[in-house]
Amino acid sequence: MAKIFDPIELIEKDIFELLDLKELPQNYKDKMVKEMEDMLENRVIGRLMDGLDEKGAEEFDKLPEGDSNAITEFFKEKNIDVDQIAAEEALMLKSDMASLINVANKGVHKDV
Repeated sequence: MAKIFDPIELIEKDIFELLDLKELPQNYKDKMVKEMEDMLENRVIGRLMDGLDEKGAEEFDKLPEGDSNAITEFFKEKNIDVDQIAAEEALMLKSDMASLINVANKGVHKDV
């Protein structure tokens, strides 16, 4: 399968530059960033929860809601690297979004 994106470019480029949306008005960029943050958070939480067994999930449910220090400490004790998972998921999200835009652009620019 051919590479669609250079991995270094994917890591280094701003998401709006990568998606060729640099000229998008700031209010739309802000909305997109908020949506991307929500998607990223859901992906990270999913990965973190997948890394827990049933007992670990029960322990997690007992943590104080919204206490990021307790949550970070919990995963640290379980030897789950939250920062690494977040970085991986951010890169995958960026790649997924770039791929979707690439497919959409091919559809728009397709010779009929």
